[in-house]
Amino acid sequence: MKYLTLASLPLLVGLVAFTASPINAEETIVRTTTYTTNEPAPVVTDPVPVVVSTPAAAVVKEFTLVPNASYVVVDPLTGATRGVFDPTTRLIDGQPLAFGMVFVDQASGRMVASVDNSGRIVDIVVAPATETLVTSIDARILDLQNTINKAIERGEISAANGSALKAKLDDVITLEARYKNSDGIFTFNEAFAVANSLNAVNDEIVSIAHLPALTPLVGGRFVMHEGNLMLVNDFDYRRVSLERRIDDEYKAGRLSSKYVAELKKELNEIKSKQTKYMKNGELKPSKAKEISVRLDKVATRMDKDVAIINNKRAKIGIRVD
Repeated sequence: MKYLTLASLPLLVGLVAFTASPINAEETIVRTTTYTTNEPAPVVTDPVPVVVSTPAAAVVKEFTLVPNASYVVVDPLTGATRGVFDPTTRLIDGQPLAFGMVFVDQASGRMVASVDNSGRIVDIVVAPATETLVTSIDARILDLQNTINKAIERGEISAANGSALKAKLDDVITLEARYKNSDGIFTFNEAFAVANSLNAVNDEIVSIAHLPALTPLVGGRFVMHEGNLMLVNDFDYRRVSLERRIDDEYKAGRLSSKYVAELKKELNEIKSKQTKYMKNGELKPSKAKEISVRLDKVATRMDKDVAIINNKRAKIGIRVD
């Protein structure tokens, strides 16, 4: 499968932006058809989880697949690809559509649609999020609040770092409330942005307090770029993750500006190499291994640089988190 490559895009500092604007109508190449929720719906064979209720007056857009375009179906919670969708049979590698799965345009890497509880393919910008995802988001917020408080109590993180983490979590809570109160519908697109934001907060807690990571709420290879949910390849995701961690370590005082510059220079060189090696969205096994090894070396070097800075801080009496 071909994923979005970020080689031609600026390297994202974070995996998610705290604002998720609808897809610009002038940029969208798909046609949509509207229907109301009281129309008859096709039957699906999969178990049907409950979805967040939609106001009676709400109108939902059913996504119309573009002729000759190719779509892959992905499990949003794990990021695992289920297969390529066959519009003629409405099957994915011989299997029926399952509720909650998402459609990704193979050419652009953009997530465009989701399967609702009636088996319809609906636009993620307006489709209501599943109850499972919404419940998981609220539970994760409580988990992260408790984790931060306990880490402060046990001395695993400083009060200053704890306050900074709480502030970021409050930003996510505010974002969720704004989405829910805007028009009475917490859409899949909005819920995904919130879940991705919580993943980022969790990753920062793990980095600072060295605690076990919680299972991501949504697949890690999804990123938010210019208001669109995108599925990127593994190498781009790893590079983005390293970029974000470099920034986090620098903000926490565990990397010097010199180390940051050197690490980012190496990441930019890897990015250029990947662009050079990429053919039709794919890398040969030998080239893929080379890119992977170089990314591993950056991660190892970062750990060593952090250890050096922490050692210097400890010698002059600065707390090391």
